Amino acid sequence: MQEALCLQASSLYHHLGLNWQLIQTGRLLQFLLGRTLETDLVWRFIPNFIYAPLPWGYMGKKVNVYLDDNTLELWKTIPTGERSAIIKRAIQDAAAMQPEDERLVKLQKLRMVKENLEMERSKIQMEMDDLESSIADLLGDFVQNDIDVSEEFGVLKEYAKCLHKDQTVASYSGRSHYSITEVAEDHITIKNAKSGKEARITKSEFENSLMMLIAGGGKIAQHSFIPYKMKEYAVVALHPRLVPRYGAIEWMDEFTVPVNSSMIPDNRGTYPPEDWVSDKHHLAVMIDGRRAHISSGDRSRVAVFMMDDHPQLGKEGDNPFVTKYWMIQNPGQFFWGHDGYVHSIIIHPKWESDCD
Repeated sequence: MQEALCLQASSLYHHLGLNWQLIQTGRLLQFLLGRTLETDLVWRFIPNFIYAPLPWGYMGKKVNVYLDDNTLELWKTIPTGERSAIIKRAIQDAAAMQPEDERLVKLQKLRMVKENLEMERSKIQMEMDDLESSIADLLGDFVQNDIDVSEEFGVLKEYAKCLHKDQTVASYSGRSHYSITEVAEDHITIKNAKSGKEARITKSEFENSLMMLIAGGGKIAQHSFIPYKMKEYAVVALHPRLVPRYGAIEWMDEFTVPVNSSMIPDNRGTYPPEDWVSDKHHLAVMIDGRRAHISSGDRSRVAVFMMDDHPQLGKEGDNPFVTKYWMIQNPGQFFWGHDGYVHSIIIHPKWESDCD
C-alpha cells in the first residue's frame, strides 16, 4: 500500500512539474523529525515555495569581486549608493556589445579607462587640496605678518609684463633662456626659447614657495625654491627681491632698491674702487645676486665690472663687459644685447659708499 501511494505521489509530482528527488529528501527530513508524509500535507508543497520562481523574478544575489589595491582605493571613493548602478551599467554595456566588432570592444575598453582615470583624478585633486591646506597652515606659523605674499605675486606679474616678445630671462648658468607668453590673473606662462616647452607658474605655487623661503630665514638652496627648475629660473630672474647667490636663493629685505637708468653714473674713463663700494663714477650693485660695479661711458656704452663670476657678464678680474645695446626698461631689470638678455640689478642703501 505504501509503495502504491509513493508511485501515485511520484506521478502527481511529475505532472505538477515537481522534483521527486527533492520530495524524497523531504521524506527523509520528515522521518528524522518524526513526521509522516500522510499527516503533514504542507511538506508536499514546500518545494514549490522554495524552488519555483516568483512571478516577478529573483532578487539579486551577492557575488565576490576581486580588486587590486589601486582599484580598491578608487572603489572606496564611489558613494555606496552608486556602486551597484555603475557595475550594472558596465555589465549591460559589455553584454550588449557585438564581440565580432573590434572597434566596439576597443571603445568599451577606452571608456572604462577613462572612467578609472576620472576617478583617480578626483582622488588626486582631493589629496592636493588637503596638502595645500596643510602646507598653508604650517607656513602661516612662520611667515612674518608684514609680508603679503599675494602682493608679491602682483609685483612678479608687473615685471613679467615689461618683457618684450624678443626678451628672455636666463637660468643660473646662462645656458637656457625663457620668454613670457602669457600673464593672467592667477598665473604666468613661460616658454623655453630653445625647446619651445611651456610651463605655468600659478599664484598659489609662487605664494607657497615664497612662504617656504621666508620661513627658512629668507634663504633656501637653489632648485629647492620651486620644484620645477624652469619655473624657479624665471621667478628668480623676474622678481627684484629674489637673488641667486652662492648656491642659494635669498629674499632681500625692504631696503633693497631696484636700479634705474638715472642712477648709473658716467665713469669718465676711470676704474671702479677695489672694494665693493660706490663712488662718483661707479655704482656698486648686485647683478643676479653677484657683486659688481656698473657705469656708463663713451657713446652711451655701459660697462659692468664683475667682482663675482657671472656666466654671461664675465669673471672677477676680467676686462669689463661693455655694450651699447642696453637699457633698464623697468627698475631692477637690466636688458642687453640683440637677443634681449635680462638680469636683476639692485643696490642696498646699507652698503658703504665712497661718494662725497
